[in-house]
Amino acid sequence: MAETRLALGDGLDHLHIAPRSDAGAKLVLAHRPHRAKINLRGSGTAFAAGVASVLGGEPPGAGDIVSGGNWTICWLGPDEWLALGADSTRADVIRELRGALKDQHAAVVDVSDNYTTILVGGPAAADVLAGACPVDLHPRAFRHGNRVVQSHFASVDVVLYQTPVGASVDAELGRRSFQLILRRSFADHVWRWLMDAGQHCGVSVLA
Repeated sequence: MAETRLALGDGLDHLHIAPRSDAGAKLVLAHRPHRAKINLRGSGTAFAAGVASVLGGEPPGAGDIVSGGNWTICWLGPDEWLALGADSTRADVIRELRGALKDQHAAVVDVSDNYTTILVGGPAAADVLAGACPVDLHPRAFRHGNRVVQSHFASVDVVLYQTPVGASVDAELGRRSFQLILRRSFADHVWRWLMDAGQHCGVSVLA
């Protein structure tokens, strides 16, 4: 699997992104390419229990997120979820999930190498994202820590979610940060858009 990832690249490796700090920056960006991403399909109480036994939480309802242990589960649609976690545990978790769901009409698919993740934080995060995304990100509409949507950003299909409360993220991202999950081939376009859009408010880039 490691050899496949090197062949595919992370979508932004050609940019040679380096950390940059701006004390007055209101937008903070980070690229996290190497995260496990597992697509889950299934339904029913047995399915939910099987997922929970491995990931530490049951699949959430429409538009919600559940963080259990070291894994976050995002609702994608009816009977479909995306589990996100540490890449170092990916193989073991996939094996355990398939074992827990082996007698059910369910699917566990590793999509880690198809997608990458861009973190967007700082006081201007929601305003900058709103410039290229139709989703209402106001806190009254996009509830803190338990909201996820499939939408588009800068004409690119994305899974957008607000980082759950208590999740392990860089403190520099601030109290309200967002994560964009998108195909690696579009990472360059989205990253450049965010960097350009953030010029008016200052941009910091995390390692």
